[in-house]
Amino acid sequence: MKLLIANRWATLEQWQKENDLKEFSERTRKLMEPINPELVELSENSIESAGGVVGILSSNDPKLGEIVNPERIFDTTEMVDNLREDHLTRCRLFEYLQGKLDDLIEDSPESLASRVLLNSAGNLKSPNFKQGYYGVEKMRSREYTIVLAIAMMDGSFNVDIQDKTVTHYRDGRERSGMHRDSARVLLEYVSKRDNY
Repeated sequence: MKLLIANRWATLEQWQKENDLKEFSERTRKLMEPINPELVELSENSIESAGGVVGILSSNDPKLGEIVNPERIFDTTEMVDNLREDHLTRCRLFEYLQGKLDDLIEDSPESLASRVLLNSAGNLKSPNFKQGYYGVEKMRSREYTIVLAIAMMDGSFNVDIQDKTVTHYRDGRERSGMHRDSARVLLEYVSKRDNY
């Protein structure tokens, strides 16, 4: 009997999640599909880095904490794993960070790369990493900035490679690393207690 009740409860929870996902656009749902561990190589350094980011953000921003840690667990590795695996959480986080990026653009536009500010439909970004887990081929710059910020939180952003990648400037203009740097700026902005 207990097993039957547990199965019904699990079915009800699954139905509720699927129903809740309908509130997000098809594009958001595609962008935020759970990470397929067979397609994405995760390093210990990336998981550890993501745990630090998630721990700080969830404690400094109560709203973000409710999204990424609704059960108030203390294990940041478990929180990071959940961010990679839970589609609804990923969609909610994407939407939340989208609002925060809009706030950042209004409060401090000079802190972001010009390509992110312009967000041109004529200058789309193809992810540098072809891991095959995004449901879209190309993204606008702001979408990609948010995707990278979430990757920095879920451990799928490879910190071992990014530490070797340098942002280059030419005539005051960024030539590479614009989205990565903008994602970091966004996460720093969210981590400040006075921005929520």
